[in-house]
Amino acid sequence: MDWRVEAAQHAAERAAAVVHRRMARGLAGLATVAATAPVLGAAGTVWPVIEWSRLPPPGPYDCLSGGVSEAYIVLAFGLAVGIVASWCYRYLTARMDGFDVEMRHAARALPRLLAISI
Repeated sequence: MDWRVEAAQHAAERAAAVVHRRMARGLAGLATVAATAPVLGAAGTVWPVIEWSRLPPPGPYDCLSGGVSEAYIVLAFGLAVGIVASWCYRYLTARMDGFDVEMRHAARALPRLLAISI
C-alpha cells in the first residue's frame, strides 16, 4: 500500500477518535445524574419523616398529609430527572456507537477509494 494512502487512513482514524472524544464529553456527568437523581428523590422522602419525629406530642399526625405530599413530589421529581437523563444518555451513546461504526467503515474503505483515484 502506498504511504500516502496509509497516511490518509491514519488521518481519518485520528479524526474519528478526536470527534468521538469531543462527543463523549459530558456523558459521564449525565450518567451520574441518571444514577443519583432517583436516589436523591428517595432520600427526599425520608426528610419529612425526620421532621415529623421532632414535632411535639399530640403527634405528627396533624401535619402528616402535607409532609407526605411534599415527599411524593420530591420522589416524583427525582424519578423524572433520572428517567430523562437515562434516556438522553442511552440516546447519545447509541448515536456515538453509530458514528464509530460509520467512521471505522469509512477508514477501511479509504484505501480502496484512493487506490482507484491514484
